[in-house]
Amino acid sequence: SRVFERDRPFLVRHLALDLRLDVERKRVGGAARLRLTRVDAGATTFELDAVAFDIRSVSWEGKAAAFRYDGQRIEVTLPADAEAGELRVEYE
Repeated sequence: SRVFERDRPFLVRHLALDLRLDVERKRVGGAARLRLTRVDAGATTFELDAVAFDIRSVSWEGKAAAFRYDGQRIEVTLPADAEAGELRVEYE
């Protein structure tokens, strides 16, 4: 069977990860910072794979962003007029 990649309404221009390792507790935490540029003019959400994460916060350009998380993916609602900016996801 063939697997198709889902639509990407935003282009990821840059990705930076800040990681914290807690060896004693066997946990990894940190933050992902993504520089995004809108590709689809009508798009208002951006999805990220995030299996079994504990999401601490999600922000767009430094302000809290609405998001949904189902244990597999994060769906972030972005401003309709945002052409480009930084998305930050903090997790454990």
